[in-house]
Amino acid sequence: MIRVILAWVWQAARNLGLNVFGFLLIFGFAGVLSVGVRAGLDKTLAWGPVWPALVFTLAAGAGWGTLFGLVTKEWIRNPDRKVLPGPAVGVVLAGAAVWIYIFAAISYALARQGALQYDAPGKPEDLLYKLTDAYAWYFVDLWPGLNVTSAIGWKSPVDLQGGLRGALLVLFRAAVIFQVFAKGHALLKRDEDER
Repeated sequence: MIRVILAWVWQAARNLGLNVFGFLLIFGFAGVLSVGVRAGLDKTLAWGPVWPALVFTLAAGAGWGTLFGLVTKEWIRNPDRKVLPGPAVGVVLAGAAVWIYIFAAISYALARQGALQYDAPGKPEDLLYKLTDAYAWYFVDLWPGLNVTSAIGWKSPVDLQGGLRGALLVLFRAAVIFQVFAKGHALLKRDEDER
């Protein structure tokens, strides 16, 4: 009886550790990618013309979309072949975080080019941070049925609707819904042999 209890405790502790470590590892990797997008944007903007920053950011988006599409259940299974929810949530949140940074960087580069106008309070050099916050707001606002943004009284710091800004917002929502939410569903959906 004690052996059974110890085996169960060991398995529960192992799975908890794998869940937490997997989440932190995946989310940390996305954080490094997000910082890389930001650093690349800053570096290319320092060259003078804005178009290299825009090209860099679009290439980063294409690369991230491809890399994110390659993630499968096999990457987040425990030794018992069960999908770990911690890493699955990490993949979804990490995917959204990187898309938030990429779309904020694209919007910022287009604003610096003069193709977009944003009314954001504060200093012009703070626009990238405010765009990042705005895209995060629109991501949270997409969560179906929860109405988180209105429940906590969170207002978007920048209006992203209308014209080209609205088109970018639609592309962002499409990336989140069709890639991030769909990936979360695919990762957390039970396999036929688990039913």
